[in-house]
Amino acid sequence: MKPITEVMLNDRLEEARAKHPARDKDLNFALSVLRLELGELEHAMRYETDARVYDEALDVAAVALRIAEGDWK
Repeated sequence: MKPITEVMLNDRLEEARAKHPARDKDLNFALSVLRLELGELEHAMRYETDARVYDEALDVAAVALRIAEGDWK
């Protein structure tokens, strides 16, 4: 797999913000988005290609970074 770069992560963060806009101070929504992405990662790990696992893992990382940066605070 290719190494994750800052540019890739920034692109993924922009995509995540467009796909799941933050709702004002809605921690439950943030956790729901994280659970959704984790479920997609689990499915990919069980049934799909390594490339798909890589892609879903980046999505999980992007949501986790949004939480860490306070997008839903």
